[in-house]
Amino acid sequence: MKKQAILAAVFTAVLFQPMAFANDGFVEDYVGSPYGEVYKNSYGECWRSRFQETTEKLEECGYEKPVVVVEQELVIAPTAVTLTTTVAEEINIRAALLFAFDSAVLSDDAKAVLDERISKYKGRGELTSNVSVIGHTDSTGPETYNQGLSERRAKAVAVYLEQNTNIVDDQIDAIGKGETEPKASNDSKEGRAINRRVVIILDGQVSQ
Repeated sequence: MKKQAILAAVFTAVLFQPMAFANDGFVEDYVGSPYGEVYKNSYGECWRSRFQETTEKLEECGYEKPVVVVEQELVIAPTAVTLTTTVAEEINIRAALLFAFDSAVLSDDAKAVLDERISKYKGRGELTSNVSVIGHTDSTGPETYNQGLSERRAKAVAVYLEQNTNIVDDQIDAIGKGETEPKASNDSKEGRAINRRVVIILDGQVSQ
């Protein structure tokens, strides 16, 4: 009964606080139990507290380490020296961080997640190559429905990138792969959560 009372008190405290993400590499602190566990809602999303910030980004809360390759070179122009950065990056984001169940509408929290992941490109010069936004689903439900959902989710992210970075629309490809490229087994709840994702692939050059 004591443990149940603690759980009830914690969930009451966070229930009416919207999840949000801070800038500069910080996220709002996870709400945890006295036993070191991170509380999650019915969709498997981690609860967060607006009162503290942390640099820890747990994989169980949807974070994956990005694959980043960065090179720099100086391009000498007749009137100026421009610093360009070669970018080859793949950003994986769990769909549960961006969309409600069976939805392709980005919430304010979802936009904060995207801002956090693409902040290094905001305010930079235009990317000189294409960006691919690829939506994936698990195998639950009809295959044709999953294909359409993955396409709608990819398009929602692509539109947000167009409106909030210097990447123009004709450089962004929105692609839906449906359930065809799983990263994990769809036989478990955990595997299905991994397979529901949006991948942003940036490959080209940006200037400062």
